[in-house]
Amino acid sequence: MTSRGKYLFLIRALTFAILLLALLAIPRFGWWSASALIVGSVVVYFWAPRPARPAGSLSYDRVSAVVLPDWLGLIFGSIMCALPVWAAPSMGTSDWVHPMAWLVWPMGLCMASFTVIGWRYECLNFVVTPAHLSIDTGVAKYDIIWDDILGVSPWKRDLPRWMRRLTPILISMGHYTQAGAIVLARESSGISLERKGQKPFVISTDGFETNTQTLMAHMIARDIKIGRGLSHLAPSKRHHKTIGEA
Repeated sequence: MTSRGKYLFLIRALTFAILLLALLAIPRFGWWSASALIVGSVVVYFWAPRPARPAGSLSYDRVSAVVLPDWLGLIFGSIMCALPVWAAPSMGTSDWVHPMAWLVWPMGLCMASFTVIGWRYECLNFVVTPAHLSIDTGVAKYDIIWDDILGVSPWKRDLPRWMRRLTPILISMGHYTQAGAIVLARESSGISLERKGQKPFVISTDGFETNTQTLMAHMIARDIKIGRGLSHLAPSKRHHKTIGEA
C-alpha cells in the first residue's frame, strides 16, 4: 500500500471508529452526548488534511465516486455492528452482545465494503506524460508505457450474485434501507487497457467520464486501437485541443 493509500485508509478507519462509538453510546448516554461524536466523525472525514495530488492529475468525482459510497458503508456498516449491542439488554442477562451478531456482523462487513470503494476511487490518480501513463491506485504505482498498450475495450462488472440474493433476507428482517441500497446499486462500467505480455488494466468510468474522454484522446493521438462499444466515451474537440504535448 502506498503512503497516500495508508493515510486515506486511516482517515476512514478513524471515522468509522468514532461513528461506531457514538452509536454504542446512545443507549447509555443518549442522543445529545452521542451527537458530539457523530459530528466529530464528520469533521475527521471532511476536514482531515489529505496528501496533495500530483499537479495535472486526473481523478474521480469526489461526490458520486468517493463521498457517497464512503458514507453508505460508514453509516450502515456501523449500524449493523451496533445492533447486537443495542439488543443485548433485551435478553435479561449480563451479556454485552446479542447472539444476532453472528448474522448481522457479516452483513455489516458487506455494507462497510462500500467504504473500500470510496477509498479506492479517492486513491486513484492518473498522470499523463509523453512516455507513459502514471497510475497511483493506493496499493501500488504503475507506469504504463503508451507503446505497450495494444488496444482499449469495454469492461463491465456487477455486484456479486450472493450479495444480490441477500435482498429478500434483509427485507424479511425489516432492514429495508440496506436492501434498497443493494437493489439500487448499479453495475460498474469502464475501459480495459490490453497490454503486451501483462494483464489488462481496468479503469472504471463511473464518476470519471470526462477524464476518460481525455485519456481516450491521448490514446487516439498515439494510434492505439479503440474497441467497439466505446462511442459514448469518444473525446470531443475540446479534449483533442487540450491534450497538449503529452
